[in-house]
Amino acid sequence: MINLEQVTKSYAKNGAEVYALREVTLEILPGEFLAVRGPSGSGKTTLLLTVAGLLRPTAGKVRHGERDLYALSRGQRVEWRAAEIGFVFQMFHLVPYLSVLDNVLLAGPIPAPRETAVRMLEELGLSGRLKHRPAELSAGECQRTALARALVRSPKLILADEPTGNLDPDNAETVMRRLKQFQADGGTVIVVTHSDDHDRYADRVVRLEAGQLVDNGDGTTGKTGG
Repeated sequence: MINLEQVTKSYAKNGAEVYALREVTLEILPGEFLAVRGPSGSGKTTLLLTVAGLLRPTAGKVRHGERDLYALSRGQRVEWRAAEIGFVFQMFHLVPYLSVLDNVLLAGPIPAPRETAVRMLEELGLSGRLKHRPAELSAGECQRTALARALVRSPKLILADEPTGNLDPDNAETVMRRLKQFQADGGTVIVVTHSDDHDRYADRVVRLEAGQLVDNGDGTTGKTGG
């Protein structure tokens, strides 16, 4: 179970305090497929990075089970993230000088098994692209490579930031179906999106506006103050 407890992230800008997240309280159950919706600038990516242990909140706590994530050292968070999380970035973040296969093999501090990486890429329709570099791929092929990289270590949690934002409808469906299969296999999925195109894949849809959780997907909000 993932719990965000009154999580706030703010920045000082031009002498004023700007809030990316404001007192967000949210619970994600094991095996849940959660969609986080909201307009650009609403705090969706900040929320995802905070859940991943990549961005320390200004206030509040992020718990994964009994683990207080930001009570861990940076090195402990890195080890935990490598073992338990797969991250799918909107802009792919593939290593440009590596092949598709090597981008997936080198997804963590210890290379993934080659057989597993090849099988994952074949499942995603990339068997003919193993030796290609990212610049030689379409946007859909890059995103499927990024998804394979996130899945190859069988993490417990997939965090996906606008994973279909740059894709045509067919490739978008491929990505969403594979995320749904990951959930069916026992994983937890959190997808950030500004679109309602794929709400049918989610068990619950929550909504952020101006850093505040205005809809918790159950008729409540995740904020405790103004």
